[in-house]
Amino acid sequence: MSNIGRDLRALARLAPRPVRAEEAAAALGVPVAEVVDEGESLVAQGALAFRDGGFAPGAQADDSGASPVRDAQLAGSLADAIAAKGGEPGDVGQLFAAAGRWSDARALLAAAALRPGIDPSLAGNLAALALQAQEHAPGLDRVTQGRLRLTKARQFTAAGRSAEAMAELEVAIPSLDGVEQVDALGFATSVADNMQAPQRAETYAALGEQQAWGLGQPAKVGSLLTLHGRVLSRIGFPREADRVLEHGQALLDIHGDTGQRFRGRLNRAWVQLDRGEARSAEAGFGRLRDEAAGLEGPVSLADKEAYWARAAFAVGEVAPALAAADRATASAKSLGAPAPAFIAAIARAEGALYFERFEDALVAADEVLGYVESQFHEWENRARVLRGRALVGLDRLDEAAAEAAAALAATPEGVNGLRLHREIEVLRLLALPADRSWPQRDVENLTDELLAANWNLPALELMIGRAGREKDAELALYATGLAIDLGLPTVAVRAAHLAKLWADPAGQAVAFAAQGIVGHLPAEWAESWSQQPHVAAALAVQVADDEAASEALTAQWAAVVASANLDTLETLSPAQRRAQGLVRRRAVTSLGKRILQLAAALIVVAGVSVGVSLVLSNDEPDVIIQTTPTVATTTTLPPLEETPFAVPSGTIFAGATAYRGDVGRSGVIPDVTGVTAAEGYYWRYGTADQVVASPVTFGKWVFIASQDGSVHAVDMTTGRQLWTFNATNAIVATPVVAELSSGAGRGEAPPQAIVTYASTDGIITFREATQTPFNVVHTVFAGEGQAVRAAPLVVDNRVVVATAGPDSGRLFSIAPLNKTVDWTFPLSAGDCAGLTESVPECDPVGPIVGAPAASDGVIYFGTSGVGEGYLYAIDAATGQQVCRSVGLGSIEVNPVVVDGVVYALTTTGQLYAFAVPSCSTPAPNRNALYYDVSGAGAAPAVAGDLMIIPVGSQVLFLDLPTDTILHNFDAGSAVRSAPVIAGDIVYFGNEAGKVFALDLETAAELWTWQTGGAVRSSVTVLDGIVLVTSTDTRLYAIGGS
Repeated sequence: MSNIGRDLRALARLAPRPVRAEEAAAALGVPVAEVVDEGESLVAQGALAFRDGGFAPGAQADDSGASPVRDAQLAGSLADAIAAKGGEPGDVGQLFAAAGRWSDARALLAAAALRPGIDPSLAGNLAALALQAQEHAPGLDRVTQGRLRLTKARQFTAAGRSAEAMAELEVAIPSLDGVEQVDALGFATSVADNMQAPQRAETYAALGEQQAWGLGQPAKVGSLLTLHGRVLSRIGFPREADRVLEHGQALLDIHGDTGQRFRGRLNRAWVQLDRGEARSAEAGFGRLRDEAAGLEGPVSLADKEAYWARAAFAVGEVAPALAAADRATASAKSLGAPAPAFIAAIARAEGALYFERFEDALVAADEVLGYVESQFHEWENRARVLRGRALVGLDRLDEAAAEAAAALAATPEGVNGLRLHREIEVLRLLALPADRSWPQRDVENLTDELLAANWNLPALELMIGRAGREKDAELALYATGLAIDLGLPTVAVRAAHLAKLWADPAGQAVAFAAQGIVGHLPAEWAESWSQQPHVAAALAVQVADDEAASEALTAQWAAVVASANLDTLETLSPAQRRAQGLVRRRAVTSLGKRILQLAAALIVVAGVSVGVSLVLSNDEPDVIIQTTPTVATTTTLPPLEETPFAVPSGTIFAGATAYRGDVGRSGVIPDVTGVTAAEGYYWRYGTADQVVASPVTFGKWVFIASQDGSVHAVDMTTGRQLWTFNATNAIVATPVVAELSSGAGRGEAPPQAIVTYASTDGIITFREATQTPFNVVHTVFAGEGQAVRAAPLVVDNRVVVATAGPDSGRLFSIAPLNKTVDWTFPLSAGDCAGLTESVPECDPVGPIVGAPAASDGVIYFGTSGVGEGYLYAIDAATGQQVCRSVGLGSIEVNPVVVDGVVYALTTTGQLYAFAVPSCSTPAPNRNALYYDVSGAGAAPAVAGDLMIIPVGSQVLFLDLPTDTILHNFDAGSAVRSAPVIAGDIVYFGNEAGKVFALDLETAAELWTWQTGGAVRSSVTVLDGIVLVTSTDTRLYAIGGS
């Protein structure tokens, strides 16, 4: 072989990429033609390969005979040659490093490693070389060195080498300044948490938050707070964690960019998964998975696939979970990123445990242990716990106990290992043979501690184990309710069997869940799961399939849950849980007995004669105790707002109402009489945050949404909760409930009652309205920044949802049962890109804040924001624009469409009236523009020729044909509650928290009701009941004649 051939092979081996012929020629000082000839010969022999325009080592490459001195000389020559041609700094720097020319390599390597957008693995390698160059030839400043160590830490983290990553971070953090130091502290928080060192993680988070506040970086504070919340949850402070998470996400919603909001929601989803909140975690990781590839790349997508698989197994979606785990594993292998494959193995083990396939679980747990032994050393305890649970299921109890001991030895002491210590203790207890004594007090205390910390999965396993060993059906009932509440149907089936519920309505609800799952399982999984005795019993239960029976079933289940106090389980303190009997079993006195005992105690303590007026109702826990001295001859009556009023015997409140009464948003609720004279409340229902959305009704249920993101279905007659569910963010838009069908033709499923609600993060959710257990039919993500602030609208079996995007709002027409979006307005950028001519459907519109209205197949909405707002009319079937008005001014309340006229009200008080379906044609017998409503604070109500419109604290009764004010009622405080008309009464609320009922003809005040906060929602009215929500967090059911 010639010297050129020998050196060319060396250059190909030394270079970080294929060497071009001209580069090799310059390095060797020979003509290009000679390099080409020699190279082609070596390629033919297999010693070299030609790819990407250059020479690389071939399959038959042989490094024998290589000389370190000659290699260094050649590497330096090639580096000089590539540098002379303006080559990549990273390529040149690596060659200078191979040549031992550290001072030449140092700056080039550092610049290449820190270049934005570089592959993280390559960046880590370059950073390591740059720091090596710094050791040989110092010259990099402190901050650059800190950045390089941070880059290495990221590479180590991606490879699952958390301890090495933390070692780099400990050097990097003091080397960095300002925002970069804050980011490094956030990264260290995450790494410490991954190392099962939450106490250390909390310290880093707190330091980062302090630094970020000092730098005036609220978005950075928000990111760190969501991380901090994740850490607090893992050390057993769930309520503190929730507050911190909520605060952090609120900051990110206002100040954060798309990536920061994404990672904030990721921390929330992690917390939900840790707590066993399977439904919420599945929805959260599902959205994160959909966004991950575009925001963070393929490794992040694989990671979210694996985490979603864990949540999907928990809710019973086995086939999709298996597919997601397989995708995550395949991507991890192709990308050289083992973490997603590790999480996918955990998912497979957990999924097999949920469905009691213990041999499969043991195989998957062994796979997890293999990853632990090779890379993820800190997680040996998790692998051992998974193996131990599988062994318990196989009745190999001695081996399970050995796994528990091994897991304990691998778990940090103190607070850092507290969560795993408790989980391992549960495993150790479940591995006790039946003939071994059960440490009763320790088990009771452990149950209480797990529930108090919201470590629900081990708590449920222990509760079910206890219920079986102690023959405690009541404890099994608690476990059933908690499992259903969390969205864990397989766990609920096990608990329900121990509670002997199959002949009970509660058992039917659990059986309904089991029967829904088994039909969608892979055949092998369905066969093995169905053979379990408790599953076979659930599948044998006859579940009601007609709507009336189903409503009765869910109502009975709600009553069972409420009677067991399970409807408040999520918010119980440890002391309350103990009082419930989860720890110390004791008889529970009735509410009536407790009240009488309280009254007796007052008599003894006060030493006076007491007149006691008691309301012994399980529906409303408020107690009224009137006391008078022995000399008194009169009794002080409570105010109207504190007067319970009994539902007339045999009365069941029922009916369907939409936001503002109808699809035209007229404000008129037809065919109801309301309440002429208020006499008290039937019940009061509390939520955790302010309620500004209006109540709506369907059947016997009323639905409300709170700004804490919770949605509630409540029995209108009793005030009992049917279900509640937490959305992903705050809800300010009123939900809509309607009976929808798929419209699929022959054989289509019967109509379903669907409630639609949407949150300020753009998540639109469709769920069965009157069924438990929880069943989400469909979800749609409207897009980043597309908050929903307006009530959805149902038109022709489609749900129309408007968003308030910062640049352009959008209108979505969705068929939830078909799981399709029929059209959007405006069209998406992708749809518009393929058009050859301009169409109005591609023009952006302003934010849509007011609810859309509809009439005769046309949807009307107004736009708001800086500059001119417009009134739009859109074809409901096609999404095509019918018309757009000239600029009218910002429109932030719903249009009203009544009797062939569409009314649009601007924020500056202009009220327009146009003939439908136009956006400009004056309406007959109406003014085109009404000028004297400046200061209007809510949408008007229109009945015939009469309009009721709030203006400041005044409520005007306006005769539309003559533009004459008939009456002017002073509400004493600003009115932002859109009025509604029911029968001959007008209802609305004001900012002082007072609800008014006025005579429609005379505007005379009929009655008022004082709430504890501003009333900004519209009132809902049915025969004999008025439903009001308030910012005092309550829903009121007002009764009277």
